[in-house]
Amino acid sequence: METEETLEAALARELDEELGVRPIHFEKFAEIKDSNPGGRGEAVYNLFVVKSWLGEPEMKNGEHSELRWFPIESACALRDLALTEYPDLFRRIR
Repeated sequence: METEETLEAALARELDEELGVRPIHFEKFAEIKDSNPGGRGEAVYNLFVVKSWLGEPEMKNGEHSELRWFPIESACALRDLALTEYPDLFRRIR
């Protein structure tokens, strides 16, 4: 988040910068603390479920190597997820 930026504004900015979309309907879903602060530094992640948006998602800034949609169970089975909490969170989205 930028200084004095709200969570919602940060969500909108990040989605625009990284995917070229603007969130329309969304809700905060979870907040988790990094399970490996020694490796990445202290962080709290605010997760949102975005139910609708304007624009077509595409990789915009070179931060990522690939963009794909996954069924929930396929996403949970990925071996290189950034946080160990993700599979449980993904399943809760259903």
